[in-house]
Amino acid sequence: MFEAVVFICLWGYQNWNACQDLRDTQGPYKTLNECLEKVENYKLDIKENYQSARYVGYTCLPPRADKDK
Repeated sequence: MFEAVVFICLWGYQNWNACQDLRDTQGPYKTLNECLEKVENYKLDIKENYQSARYVGYTCLPPRADKDK
């Protein structure tokens, strides 16, 4: 099982304080390929809807134990 996490930063800032991670609320996904498909959807959404942010990277992690808390 994998949880999609995408990292974005605001354009024009040179420090990590202007960055954050976006965690998927629909997962976890059974396979890595499903997680990667979600990441690709995130990247398109960021490009189309968040012009002040830039995509920095991603990861597909095992789901957090505290996700429902």
